[in-house]
Amino acid sequence: MKSVPLPQYLLDGRPVASEEAAEHLGSRLAMYGEGCFDTLVSFQGGVLCPGEHLRRLHDGISFLGWMVPAPLSHTDAFMDTLGTFLAANDAADQLVRIRIQVWSDDRTVGYRPGTTPSTRFLITGARMESATFPPVSLITSRIRRIPDDALPANVKWTNGINYILAAREAQQKGADDALMLTVDGYVSETTAANLFWVDSGTVFTPSEDCDLLPGITRSILVEVVRESGIPLRTGRFDPSVLQQADAVWICNSVREICPVTRLDDRRYDAGNLILEEVTAGFENLKHGRLQYVQQA
Repeated sequence: MKSVPLPQYLLDGRPVASEEAAEHLGSRLAMYGEGCFDTLVSFQGGVLCPGEHLRRLHDGISFLGWMVPAPLSHTDAFMDTLGTFLAANDAADQLVRIRIQVWSDDRTVGYRPGTTPSTRFLITGARMESATFPPVSLITSRIRRIPDDALPANVKWTNGINYILAAREAQQKGADDALMLTVDGYVSETTAANLFWVDSGTVFTPSEDCDLLPGITRSILVEVVRESGIPLRTGRFDPSVLQQADAVWICNSVREICPVTRLDDRRYDAGNLILEEVTAGFENLKHGRLQYVQQA
């Protein structure tokens, strides 16, 4: 789906043109990928679970040993910051994909970092044509998910080489995304989303000990499934179980719920009744949890 980049960025809370912001992206962010980010959607000024997105950013900033910038210090400040960004682009009443990139001004060469870096952040966005995405096809990638013991899986790290390699493999094989396994060969996630499937009336999803990013949309769907009374199983699953699944879908904060129509040579029906029930439950819950930026 096409999207149109917004002309104004928000650099440390200050609106700047994209050309000016590019000058600040040298440092260790470019040299080593030292940083973290998060992605969310503004639904005409409404943000789903902004506190959860902010908490994930805080986890990354803390792990990197940096200070949290004041505009990202708490949820109210974060929403004010998002409101400033949307207002600068006249986009408060539009559907916008937003990315918050965090890095430091440390320009020390080598893996050993400097001792007193300042934390920087940049907010960028793009207008979206629609909140609805087409179904996707997947391949099982030979690239494995980095174990949580090696790099915490609960943060979106800027250095995503393993995701890039898996996504490139999917691209070369004519698929939209790649299913990634743990180093032990269990189902983990795709390069950009969490994974669910239905088999004989039960919903399945890998547990958090499968080195996956515990996504915000994933946690909402787990809640929806349980409240709907649909049986739910989480755990470690061999990828062969997906060959017997009746339906498969992926989820993240931008795509929300997106059916999978093919995994390798296995094809699935995107019209599964349980998937439709879960999707409806998610939409009902989402609208009750949107928090809105202050309109100028």
